[in-house]
Amino acid sequence: MSKHDTLRSLLATQTVPAETFVESTIDHVQTIVPHKKHPYLVAGAVLVGMGVGYFCGVSNTTYKQELAPPKTQIVAEDNSDKQVTPLDVQQAYREEFRTMMNELIAASHETESLQIYQTEKTKLSIDEQTQTFLDAQEGDLAIAINKTTQELSLYKKEWELADSYTVSTGAGIEDKTKVGDMCTPEGVFHITSIEDSHEREFEGIKGAYGPWFLRLETPGFTGIGIHGTNEPEKLGNPVSHGCIRMQNEDVTKVKNLVEKDSPVLIYK
Repeated sequence: MSKHDTLRSLLATQTVPAETFVESTIDHVQTIVPHKKHPYLVAGAVLVGMGVGYFCGVSNTTYKQELAPPKTQIVAEDNSDKQVTPLDVQQAYREEFRTMMNELIAASHETESLQIYQTEKTKLSIDEQTQTFLDAQEGDLAIAINKTTQELSLYKKEWELADSYTVSTGAGIEDKTKVGDMCTPEGVFHITSIEDSHEREFEGIKGAYGPWFLRLETPGFTGIGIHGTNEPEKLGNPVSHGCIRMQNEDVTKVKNLVEKDSPVLIYK
């Protein structure tokens, strides 16, 4: 005899052990919701089943006829009074549980739809300059730095946005034209070296470059790169001398993903 047959037989005798009700409920949920795909729904069903089991009488107690007050009245469709029996109450529990499960499943579908929407929105939000740049790349990782939004975006395989970070580019907002103009050069560049800059100083300030310096090949100019900072509170504003500053932990994350010759687009 299956667990569901056992439940039916117990219902017929109007005596249902709470543990049996919960166990059979969970089995039923797993037949309509694959647990590998929606484990949180099964977990929710377990909690709901346990709640119903508790209401019916938890532990070694059973759901018996005395628990349904015979004096309780309901109005039938023909407006005649009808006594509520234990089976009526059990049926009401089942209907309420079924409704809750349908709501959980619907919510799951809405969540999946939202995730798909957000993914598509991310793809659509790539501006034309970045998309053109990405389409021209042959590798599986690229960086785009937007001087207007002060953001560094990291794109991985199939050019999906893997992560984005707040940065600080040059105090001069235009394209770099001469040494000392405090501007960050614009164009497509490549990382030429990944350097440890823990001990490097700038104007006598140790740690000004953070832990890592990702040097860029910028024809006509030297010393331009992506690096950490000792002034994280200024990130999000164009205040650097021409480099791209990042949080120290962020530049470490990027450093662990890029390699020599990784392409970098800088634009506004």
